[in-house]
Amino acid sequence: MATLAFDRDLAVPAGAPDPPPAPEREVADPHTTAVLELPALLEVVARFAATDLGAQRVRQLRPLAAAGDHGEAGLAELEARRARQRDAAALLATGETLAPSWGEPLRDTYEALAADARAIAAHQLPVLAEALGAAASSWRLVCRDGAEIATPHLSALAHSRVPEAKVRGLEELAARVRRVLDPRGDVRPDASPALTRLRGAVRRHRDALYESFGGYLEQHRDELTGDTPSLRDGRLVVLLPAGSRGRLPGLVHSRSATGRSLYFEPLEMVEANNDLQAALSEEEAERQRLIAELIDSLAALGEAPTAALDLMADLDLHQAVQRFARSCSAELPELTDQAPRLVAARHPLLDQSLRKERVAALGAGGGEREVVPVELDFEHGRVLVVTGPNAGGKTVALKTLGLLTLMAACGLPVPAGDGTRLPRLRRALAVLGDEQDLLAERSTFSGHLARLHEAWRAAGPGTLLLVDELASGTNPQEGAALALTFIEHLVAAGGWALVTTHLIEVAAAAFRLEGAASLATELHEDTGEPTFRLRHGPPESSRALDLARRLGLPGAWLDAAASRLGNEQLDLRRLLAEVHALRQRADKELAGLAVERADQETLNRRLHAELDSAREDRKAMRRRFDDELARFRRDARQRLAAEAQTVRARLAAAGTAPSPRAEAREVDEAVERTLEVAAPLLEVAPPPEPDLGRPGAVAEGDDVRHLGLGWQGRVARIDGERVEVAVQGKRVRVMRRELVRAAAPARPKTRFGGVATRDPIESTEVASELNLIGQRVEPALEKLDEYLDAALLGSRPQVRVVHGHGSGRLRDAVRAHLARHAAVATSAPAPPQQGGDGATVVTLRDASAPKGSG
Repeated sequence: MATLAFDRDLAVPAGAPDPPPAPEREVADPHTTAVLELPALLEVVARFAATDLGAQRVRQLRPLAAAGDHGEAGLAELEARRARQRDAAALLATGETLAPSWGEPLRDTYEALAADARAIAAHQLPVLAEALGAAASSWRLVCRDGAEIATPHLSALAHSRVPEAKVRGLEELAARVRRVLDPRGDVRPDASPALTRLRGAVRRHRDALYESFGGYLEQHRDELTGDTPSLRDGRLVVLLPAGSRGRLPGLVHSRSATGRSLYFEPLEMVEANNDLQAALSEEEAERQRLIAELIDSLAALGEAPTAALDLMADLDLHQAVQRFARSCSAELPELTDQAPRLVAARHPLLDQSLRKERVAALGAGGGEREVVPVELDFEHGRVLVVTGPNAGGKTVALKTLGLLTLMAACGLPVPAGDGTRLPRLRRALAVLGDEQDLLAERSTFSGHLARLHEAWRAAGPGTLLLVDELASGTNPQEGAALALTFIEHLVAAGGWALVTTHLIEVAAAAFRLEGAASLATELHEDTGEPTFRLRHGPPESSRALDLARRLGLPGAWLDAAASRLGNEQLDLRRLLAEVHALRQRADKELAGLAVERADQETLNRRLHAELDSAREDRKAMRRRFDDELARFRRDARQRLAAEAQTVRARLAAAGTAPSPRAEAREVDEAVERTLEVAAPLLEVAPPPEPDLGRPGAVAEGDDVRHLGLGWQGRVARIDGERVEVAVQGKRVRVMRRELVRAAAPARPKTRFGGVATRDPIESTEVASELNLIGQRVEPALEKLDEYLDAALLGSRPQVRVVHGHGSGRLRDAVRAHLARHAAVATSAPAPPQQGGDGATVVTLRDASAPKGSG
């Protein structure tokens, strides 16, 4: 019956709909912020504050909702906080100080000022004045014009808090307080001329009174007790024995503690005492007047003094945050609606760089060993399910993600590496720790289910749910059923969730579920101990027995427990190990493919650049050809005209000169006849630029051109990305991306002016050597094949391949490939003067020789 009582608060009628979700509220409830240790973190950050007001502002930080119905205003405020943090970082990097260190607490003075400026006590004025002066200096620091480091967001904050016109009033008030009061709040003796005069009058009256008392004591030594006067209620008196009362005229003020003496004011000293009291009263009135003037000046500034302290507290907050960030190498993370990611993230309450501050703030510094950074990526799924051994780092990873996300929602930098992305939050909720509540008749599992119910309702875009040990504390089969349904709901609802569990069935289902992913804590390959790193892939068992052995539990106990596990558990662990090994091999192959893909992209970029360069060269060649042709035409006409002139001169010398008109006609006709003969040569134009098309867009039978080497041929066969091209009776194998369609078959040689010419690309010179140093084996062998094909087409009898010494792997692969290459007649190490064993000399077969000849 007790169990039923524990669970009664969870009873829901069958088929009843979920209650409506709670209205928008704070990003995280008190339980979530407590179990994720945000208050403890803020206490550590507060240790970096210079004032108690700044430390209080740090402790008051709360996460802001940057998504959901009310996210627009929260996001604007969050971005403003982040912008001010960037300003503060830039300014502090120059060595400036936003808020000076303050030994005395300001909180009481601030609260008294905020309540009623006229109620400020005199002893509070010096502290307040110094604080206001410091606030004014900080205001001018962040608002200065033309500064080398611009701080527009801090400047806007300062102007919004304290108008510039009030800043000078604050500075003047601080100066006046320093002139009038000393650090203890007492009025200085020279605070005003009137006070100086009154203090002189008091001193004269006191000196005269002491002189009169000296004479009186000397005269009545026998009747009095003691030989010096004393001060009683502000008046000088002497001690008179109780039995002598009435013997001397005067006033009795009181009796001594023993009762044997009376404090006696002689009648002849009453008037002098009255004069001293009057002078003291005037002096005190002047002091009070000066203090009242200061308080009036303070009140005349209105809300400016309170606002100035507010500003200084806020600037101190930003300064403390930046000092914290510098101490643990924290940076403002990217806020995103995309998949969150942690890169080299460290839990700040475990980071050794903050140990001293943790001891001062929390009384404990944490462990001694270095923290393993957390790497976490939600690109594989919106819900990540983490399995692995006890004490393997699952909960630390969960808490690190949760705390850093809340820090980012507060506008704080986080100790994580570049590339870290954290979500814009509508709500964060953690199901973590023992939810047992005896007074509410709630068991541990009841409390766990109640929090899961709240998480179920909260799930949706903009939420981060963190669940530790999902559905634990009950029957494993029922717990797994609850957990799987819960995870499916989270995936469907959206948002992000990180879940830890020891239920392998749950993690295995998440491994297969679209939108979810399985992670496991990694184990050392040799020792089998946790490395405290997470890896994506199949689930990992809890390994409770392994942990028990490391903790030193009795071996007989553990051996007996192991024998009860049965073959199913052992087979499962063995299967998981095999899957993990396969995954590692796949990861290595994927990494290799990524490198090859990068190489391919680099080659494509290089080929495209060479193609663009070739096009520019062709354009330049055409321009040069046009210029040469025009020059040739001018020279031809000039030579023909000169020749005609010579002909005319010769005719004239022979005495057979015709009429001028006939002569001119004959000469012109001769020139035209000459030009008609030369016209076919003069009208020759360079070949048009072919349309190369898109690299790789070729088909069998196409006439193609090689982008790098320039030769032309016809596609004989295509096998995926490899293409076999027929070139002058030979078959050349190349990659598809290296070919473009040719506009027409290769042109035959033409004659221009009796000189044979060839297409510029077709006549490309083949280098006498190929350098493969620094390349991987497979790309190097592909490049070697292409080079040998080009060398055959270029009729080179011998070439040199430079591969270097290195580890010898590339050299051996090149020589083995040459030994079985059909185009190679012989190959041998190069002579010492040509590189020795770091190069290979290759003799090629005669391309015109019959196949198989040497």
